[in-house]
Amino acid sequence: RLLIIGYGRIGRHLARMAPGFGMEIRAVDPFLATAGWPAADLASPPDLAAGLAWADVVSVHVPKAGAALIGAAELASMKPGAIIVNTARGGVVDELALAAALRAGTVAAAGIDVFDAEPPGPDHPLIGFDEVILTPHIAGLTQQAAERMAISSVQNVLDFFAGQLAADLIVNKDNLK
Repeated sequence: RLLIIGYGRIGRHLARMAPGFGMEIRAVDPFLATAGWPAADLASPPDLAAGLAWADVVSVHVPKAGAALIGAAELASMKPGAIIVNTARGGVVDELALAAALRAGTVAAAGIDVFDAEPPGPDHPLIGFDEVILTPHIAGLTQQAAERMAISSVQNVLDFFAGQLAADLIVNKDNLK
């Protein structure tokens, strides 16, 4: 059972791949209005707490927006033995609360690709856990990724001038006049 938190382009891409692993998938997005939820797509739990209690694996794909979205209360509501993966942004998951949940056995394991302070220092609270995989957030630093980003950026500029820029590419579209 996979809960995807954040159902934008990356969350939706994960949702297309996860069935290959035989996973039942649900998604919740605190930033996506109900009206914007894709029709005939994944089910959404009634709220984040219900989704966390249901999931065996939680994958986080939301922007950082102030306080941590996943803190001590959210980690405590997770299903015993669950795994959490954060490849979104540092600070979305409270790292101290996650370390405490791992020590207590509330959370079985974690995969962390982003940190509140980068790079993490040698005294970071998640270093030293056998149940944690820590990786640098560098998947986009390959030559092929750089080429795709450059082409995509130029295409976005051309689309803008042609009046065809996809609205889901604009993070602050509500602020544009």
